[in-house]
Amino acid sequence: MDLPSMKEEGKLVRLQHDSDTSSYRIIRYLVTDLPAHQRRPGCSESEILLAFPIDDRNEPLITTQNVYAFLPIRDYGFSFLIQADFLLIASREEVDSSDWNRGLLQHIPNAFRRAVEAFNSGDLRYTWMLQSFHGWFRNCARCLL
Repeated sequence: MDLPSMKEEGKLVRLQHDSDTSSYRIIRYLVTDLPAHQRRPGCSESEILLAFPIDDRNEPLITTQNVYAFLPIRDYGFSFLIQADFLLIASREEVDSSDWNRGLLQHIPNAFRRAVEAFNSGDLRYTWMLQSFHGWFRNCARCLL
């Protein structure tokens, strides 16, 4: 898995659905020390992707975003999207409390710090505000604040 250099951090991605276009600044973070798990045999690394929504003027859109495990799980109150290989309960409505997920959760603040570093050298400097966080991710939010 290749990580982008800091020059590539904050890459702009535009998604279009019918006539709606959404723009995001993307940050990728590789986690390399994940604990063994029976649902991820032989795997000890995974990527966390953070996507920060921006408007047409390249300014942050401060609205809560979903957390994803390749498909949306639910809104936990983050003002940026989180995508990771979370293990879910059978209904796919919640992240389970496995060591694998706790390992990913511990690295979300590191991924966020990488975003801050990338944004501080560009046009999003000092613009991202944090909101309240909910559910399973509440403890992670304390690390970001």
